[in-house]
Amino acid sequence: MNALMSLLPPMPLLPVVLAAIAALALGALACWVVLSRRPARAALPTQRSVRAYGMSDPLTGLLNRAGLDRQLEKGLSRLQAGKPLGLGIVLVDLDRFHFINESFGAGTGDALLREVARRILSILRDGDVAARLSGDQFVIASATVTGADAAVVIARNLQRVLDPAYAMDGEELSVSAAIGIALAGRSGE
Repeated sequence: MNALMSLLPPMPLLPVVLAAIAALALGALACWVVLSRRPARAALPTQRSVRAYGMSDPLTGLLNRAGLDRQLEKGLSRLQAGKPLGLGIVLVDLDRFHFINESFGAGTGDALLREVARRILSILRDGDVAARLSGDQFVIASATVTGADAAVVIARNLQRVLDPAYAMDGEELSVSAAIGIALAGRSGE
């Protein structure tokens, strides 16, 4: 596999993210993208440090799409330079958010997105960053994922914190989420 990897051009960020999003859109429960089998080492900045660069979503305070793209490009560059790195991407797509936004109003929808972001931040570890890609899509990128099992732990933790009902404007709203996983670096060991 390493001989094959040396023949490939550098892997840009967008295809990895798009592959995982496409898998989610097609109803996949998980998506695996394997680029290498090198050991993992933290290589992404902390969530707090990216706010200083103006790369955050104004509603949630998470990274925005441009900020996430920048951080993942750095991580993938280190991977292709042969530096030890494991990179896991966990995508979250809220189900029925459009219905909630239309039924309860944009203010309630915004409050729900802020609460989802707060819950996501509550499970981040050192080496993890979180982003809001679009209206109801979020990402956790982790430079400490050592394989599929570690990525599944992140997904289960996400499910655990996102599942409880959300108290919004005197209503209890339940929101489910589709979660997909993409891996670069050490996987399957």
